[in-house]
Amino acid sequence: MKRVKKHKGYSPSALTDAYKLVKETGIPIKTAARQYGVPHNTLRDRVKGRVDPETTMKGSGPLFTLEEEAKLVAHIKLMAYLGNGFTITEVVSKASDCAVFLKKQTRDKP
Repeated sequence: MKRVKKHKGYSPSALTDAYKLVKETGIPIKTAARQYGVPHNTLRDRVKGRVDPETTMKGSGPLFTLEEEAKLVAHIKLMAYLGNGFTITEVVSKASDCAVFLKKQTRDKP
């Protein structure tokens, strides 16, 4: 039977505090990681300069602004109210079409 790793959640502030502690006092990375409950490899990457210390999440940011997203949501809710609800696939397709229209992405990059 294969072991399943459980990822523990930690707050970005805990990671920042652990980073500052290592940089300011010079305590070992593993000690600070254990003390603040953050993964030691994640902390090590920031201390060694492989990852920007301010980075808190992977991937790119949101595609739409809050206003654009609110308009899209309002349209989807209106269509559902009128009896023409969308499937998840259709919602993704509509969002992609909207992003192309707003020139936030190209047609060949869905």
